[in-house]
Amino acid sequence: MLLKFYAQKGGINVMVELDVPGHALSWGVGYPALWPSNDCQQPLDVSNEFTFQVIDGILSDFSKIFKFKFVHLGGDEVNTSCWTDTPRISKW
Repeated sequence: MLLKFYAQKGGINVMVELDVPGHALSWGVGYPALWPSNDCQQPLDVSNEFTFQVIDGILSDFSKIFKFKFVHLGGDEVNTSCWTDTPRISKW
């Protein structure tokens, strides 16, 4: 909150980034269901509705703090081999 406050005082907009589905390995520590499997822990499991519920919750929280129309969702450097190697996801 302080960062946002001081940025706004200086005329700076802080753009929020939620770098998914890659770069979210740590999320599975608290919520293992976000991982495609124990052997394949990133990118996030896009076949699991829970993944989208978590992202939606985070974006909802962000929208209460950051009042901008845009959020950057990353999407770079996603190694999709985990998805193709996990039958449940490749069927999805």
